Amino acid sequence: MEEAATICVLVLEGIATAAVLYVIKSILTPDPPVHLGVYHRPGRWYGLKFALMYLLVKLQQGRKKQKREKDAPLVTGLPQSGYGVLSHDSPEEMDLPQELQDHEHALDSAYFNGFAPDGTAVVMRICRRHGRRAEIWFILHVPGVGVLQAPQHPDTAVFNTDGKTFSAAGLSFEPVEAMRTWKVQFNGMMRLTESPRTDVTKEEGRLVHVKFSFMWSAYTLPFNFDTDIHPRAIARAMAIEKWNKQFFQDLRSSHQTHYNQWGQLWGGLHIEGHEEQHVRLKGYRDHSFGVRDWGFMYRYIVHFAYLEDGTCLQVATVCFPTTMSDLRTGYVFTPNGKMEAVSAVDLVLSSIGEDGTMPHHYSFNFVAGGKKYHVQVEIYCQSTWYNGLQWESRVHERLANFTVNGLSGWGVCEFNYKNTTGCPLPPRESRPQQPLPDVTSSHRKLLTLPLSSPVCRSTELVGGKGSSLATLTALQSNGAMFKVPSGFCVTMAAMKLQLKLHPTLKSKLEELAQVSCSGQVDALKGMCQSVGEMFISVALVPEVREAIKAELDNLRTTSQFAVRSSAIGEDTEEMSAAGQMITDLGVRGLDQICDSVQKCWASLYGFPAVQYRRQHGQPVVSSMAVVVQEMVPAEVAGVLFTQHPVTGHPGKMVINANYGLGESVVSGESHPDTITLSRGVDGSCQVEGVDLGSKTQQVVPLDDGGTALQEVTSAQSEKCCLSNDTAVRLGHIAVQVEEAYGGPQDIEWAVSQDTVYLLQARPITTFGIETEWELMHEFDAPLSSEKEISTTSNIALVFAMRDDAGSCDPLDSFNIFPCNRIWTSEHSSLSRSEKLPTVLQEDGIVFGPHVHQHA
Repeated sequence: MEEAATICVLVLEGIATAAVLYVIKSILTPDPPVHLGVYHRPGRWYGLKFALMYLLVKLQQGRKKQKREKDAPLVTGLPQSGYGVLSHDSPEEMDLPQELQDHEHALDSAYFNGFAPDGTAVVMRICRRHGRRAEIWFILHVPGVGVLQAPQHPDTAVFNTDGKTFSAAGLSFEPVEAMRTWKVQFNGMMRLTESPRTDVTKEEGRLVHVKFSFMWSAYTLPFNFDTDIHPRAIARAMAIEKWNKQFFQDLRSSHQTHYNQWGQLWGGLHIEGHEEQHVRLKGYRDHSFGVRDWGFMYRYIVHFAYLEDGTCLQVATVCFPTTMSDLRTGYVFTPNGKMEAVSAVDLVLSSIGEDGTMPHHYSFNFVAGGKKYHVQVEIYCQSTWYNGLQWESRVHERLANFTVNGLSGWGVCEFNYKNTTGCPLPPRESRPQQPLPDVTSSHRKLLTLPLSSPVCRSTELVGGKGSSLATLTALQSNGAMFKVPSGFCVTMAAMKLQLKLHPTLKSKLEELAQVSCSGQVDALKGMCQSVGEMFISVALVPEVREAIKAELDNLRTTSQFAVRSSAIGEDTEEMSAAGQMITDLGVRGLDQICDSVQKCWASLYGFPAVQYRRQHGQPVVSSMAVVVQEMVPAEVAGVLFTQHPVTGHPGKMVINANYGLGESVVSGESHPDTITLSRGVDGSCQVEGVDLGSKTQQVVPLDDGGTALQEVTSAQSEKCCLSNDTAVRLGHIAVQVEEAYGGPQDIEWAVSQDTVYLLQARPITTFGIETEWELMHEFDAPLSSEKEISTTSNIALVFAMRDDAGSCDPLDSFNIFPCNRIWTSEHSSLSRSEKLPTVLQEDGIVFGPHVHQHA
């Protein structure tokens, strides 16, 4: 016992002596100078700080599964998320577009890339910012076609977005299932060149129409840099910095949540002038949100690579001068899905491209999971992008071939530099968007609302059409080049009151809801007719009639009116319901308007409208507002699509026009003129072509109310009803409206005495519909390697088809035997007579040289 005690004392004395010597040495040893004035190096207290940070980060990572509110940071001054703590408790919350923080440099960014061995590659990024602004990165490399990039590149700024979703400049990312599936779509113009444009002032290449609709499916778990980064990497990066109050304040203010996930992009790609092709790309996605000031970042180099055996890796070296001037981090996903964080990297920023000259061939090493990796990089294409309104950052996205420990791979390396040249473009900003009104309980009781009222922009109160007209009215008051006819809305509350005071009508709707679930079409048609007749026959409640009278008195006009439906969900991005509900034109006086309001209510329960709601998963029993608007004595009227309604071409606007009221165009009663406008990326318009319609009839208002069809003279029908100047003016107005709404629009318009009136604007809802190919491949499984296949065949049948070497044990590896082709049917079969293709087959099977069985 005495000997053991003596040993303990000696050990403690040794530790104490070492500690004293360490402190003395640290005090006497000066800190090394900051390399190049930017990069910090391990200082005199480095060992102690490293040990402390390593221990604290390790502890926080061990608690990451606890609820965020219970995960108080262990170090005073560290932010409430990151450094071992998740920013959200659920994957669903994490993967959605995030509410931007109250900070001028707040961001919410989604990034996708994908690569194929033949050189096909795509890189896409949408970064949401305040002010309906976004930053977009977009390059598409297609062998045999060339390099395509967003038209504004190298500038990345996009304005007039919807401000809510990952959508900008025709590119959109939509989460389908959290951390599993996303829909990635594009419909727009891209600049086709031999190599990416680097000078924003020079016009290079040509603009072509590009469309694709991809599904992205994950085959790895996400790597979250808040919780999964190797503690050695984060401890080293923080330990070399100078610790003070400002350091921890900067850590708090600059944090952003950042996670990666690998998967597969596949779908149809159409490039103007080329046949459609179906691609399958391996790649990665990233979601980052928080605060990022591009001017705060000095440099970084990030590598993303997919290897032929299914290994996926990311390795980065980053310099944030005030927080982490030399952060080296990353991860590896092995083919079996195991995730290993990178613990060490020998890629030193100051030794590669510090002067702005970036090598096209270089190599480095890193360690992950105790294994050393040697990486060789060979660049074959490079795009340059400037980020921030003043171009504070310059990013070089470099498509590359990789060789890692002898395995071939494909991917991208990203070089970022702080940029000091400034932006040569004039100041830009988004058009002001009318904020949604705050709806109170008193507003919900109002029976009518004028279109000029701010609260009339609420779809909750006045439906889709009424809200859109109120928004157009607000745009008109901001100096737009059009007018909106005066009017008001009979609100949802009015219909609710009508049902409340007529219990038999309410009971009839309950009966309709039951019949709609029976699947008996004839019975449903009969019930719809019965409900419509009852809506028209019952008296309009006095309160609603008086409210309509008060609005008419305020308008002080003897004009005729148009009375139109405005149902819940009508004229929205989800559904249009165009032409399903009644529109009464040429209505005069209080009595006729009240009758028309009841007709609109009745049309809500017409069979076409009910069936449409059933097919779109909407409640059969719904509600409706009604728009009452002064009629324009139109000389010419029609519709305008801000993108081609058939092809979706964003560089083509289409105008349909006829003499008289626009009813002849929207109802198809007459063959109108079709004017096609070409549209530049700067919003400029010019007439590209005119297709004269027969225009044999026009709809005109009658003096005593109502409308009638009138013959068009042969002299009129032989010429275009719309002048080129007016057509171009309509195009410029349409650009204004599209920018205000943040998406392509279907606009109804009229011209009277050389004044353009807008009668309606609704989103075009025909784009983005799944193709037959997408539906056929909806359940295709993403695979991490070309050396495996996925089949939905019965596993017993698959095992029964063995080779001559012997039987297969069901407990063996999934790599069962080399095979050639599998057909998915009731009786799956396999043939060795044909070489196995490595493309997606039309029966939904992904092929490779081994069978991969899914549960």
